[in-house]
Amino acid sequence: MEKAVFMRETFKVQSSSQDISQDIHAILTYNSFFYKNPAVIMLHGFATNKNESGIFNRLAENFLKQNIASIQIDFSGWGENPQEQLVNFNLMTMVQNVVDTVKSLNKYPCIDVNKLGVIGSSLGSAVAVIAQAEFNLFKTIALISPTYNLESDFKSFLGDFGEKTFLNINHREVQKSEMITIPLDWRDPPVIPLFFFKSFELYDMTELLKKLKLKLLAIAGGNDFSKSNAIEISRLTGGEFQIIPGADHIFNMFDPTKSTISIVEKKIVDWMSLHLIDENSSELCQK
Repeated sequence: MEKAVFMRETFKVQSSSQDISQDIHAILTYNSFFYKNPAVIMLHGFATNKNESGIFNRLAENFLKQNIASIQIDFSGWGENPQEQLVNFNLMTMVQNVVDTVKSLNKYPCIDVNKLGVIGSSLGSAVAVIAQAEFNLFKTIALISPTYNLESDFKSFLGDFGEKTFLNINHREVQKSEMITIPLDWRDPPVIPLFFFKSFELYDMTELLKKLKLKLLAIAGGNDFSKSNAIEISRLTGGEFQIIPGADHIFNMFDPTKSTISIVEKKIVDWMSLHLIDENSSELCQK
């Protein structure tokens, strides 16, 4: 029997706009062998990148052990992508990034595009929900520290700055040329369109969640605002939730004495394996 070969390659997802300046960076990790791999697309949170502080890299490695491929993407303007893309940064472009990523997988014969899952972290969870509700791309979904009421969540995240930002934009039109600097204490302050926050109004997350007809998992820390989101999301979808006691938004992962991120990662790998791997499936990978 041919031995499995582990492949990890970078590639660019072509933008549906056909504008190469809007293409985004991605990493594909998979087993190159006889049978097609189910795959999981991983969506990072606000102002981060496709590694998601190492979480997505570790998940990719653990998915490989289950013969599950993974795709990590940088949303437009973040990670390795040119910052110039941030002028178009909003929920709509993030969702389009996901759709374009799924389309790009057709050129990989060892990826089973009929068995795709998605993982959304923080803001990425809202993007995952919108993409699934509007385009029906996935068989299963896992949400880490999920966002739900986006305005309220960003007010919690940004504090007084968030309160003032939404007070500024509510009940008025926002020009897409209006930019705002976001004060963050863990990275250089990014400059993004004010319209990013206005784009929240385009999506009714409650109605979108009610449309979901797939297996859903939501995980949150007991000390994080996303705890109530995970519970409500599960109620609306009939999905499963898990609350990690004492954990914050990133599950205390930078404190080795308190970190529970390994519990989260194991739960997600087990979840995706359960819902993506079909023991009776043996479709050949035509290379």
